[in-house]
Order: sequence, then C-alpha cells, then structure tokens
Amino acid sequence: MITSTVIAVIGLTGIAAWIFNISFLQNLIPDSDLLKVMYFALICLLFVWDVLNRLNEGRDSHLAVEAELKEMNMELVKRVESRSAAVLRSEAKYRSLIEQASDAIYVLNFENNFIDVNARMCEMTGYTREELLAPHLAGIVDPG
Repeated sequence: MITSTVIAVIGLTGIAAWIFNISFLQNLIPDSDLLKVMYFALICLLFVWDVLNRLNEGRDSHLAVEAELKEMNMELVKRVESRSAAVLRSEAKYRSLIEQASDAIYVLNFENNFIDVNARMCEMTGYTREELLAPHLAGIVDPG
C-alpha cells in the first residue's frame, strides 16, 4: 500500500531533480546564487516531507487511540452485562426469599404507601396484592 507520504516524497524528488537539471536556470540565476536556490529548494522539500510525516504519524496515533477506545468500550459493555446479570440474579433470590417467608413482609415508601408486599401479608390482612399496593397505609391500619 502506497501512502501519501511515499507519493509526496516521490513527487518532491522528481521536482528536485527537475530543478537541479534545468539548464536554463543557470542562464537566469548567476552562478553564485544558483547553489543558494538549490539549497532553498532542498530545504523546502525536506520541510514538506517532514510535515507529511507528522501528519501520517498523527493519523496513525489517531487510529491507535480509536482502537484503544473501542477496546475499552467493549470491556465496559462486558462489565455492564455481567453486573446487570448479577443484579437480576440477586433480585430473583430476594423475591424468592420474600415470597416464601412465613411472616408478613411489606415495603413502604416515604409517603407510607405499600410498594411491595408478600403473599403472607395478603393472607394476614385479607386484602389482595393490588388492594394493598393501591391505598394509603392509614386506610388499612387501625390507628387505635
């Protein structure tokens, strides 16, 4: 695969050879200045070559960073999937323990509404799960 740097170097080399071999430059430029012009052209070619190399290095490092970010993203996705599965297992275990308990178990929110009840709570109160989750606690519990 030929990169843009290789193409640029080949092109710049051709230009330099063309400049150095043009005989009419010798007629236009005095001998004392011809060497200065050739050095200047060579310095310009080296500068362009250096700039192109730096651009390619930047592109290569960009690709490396992009690959590293993709790898990190995949690792994070795996961690999230693993932890989500662990949470689901834990929740299923909790749900099983609550439902199989011989005691009435319920969970209230800050407004004293039932947000979760087990089957034993329904048996003890005579209400269905839906009825317990709907009303406010004060409507079910005798304040006396």
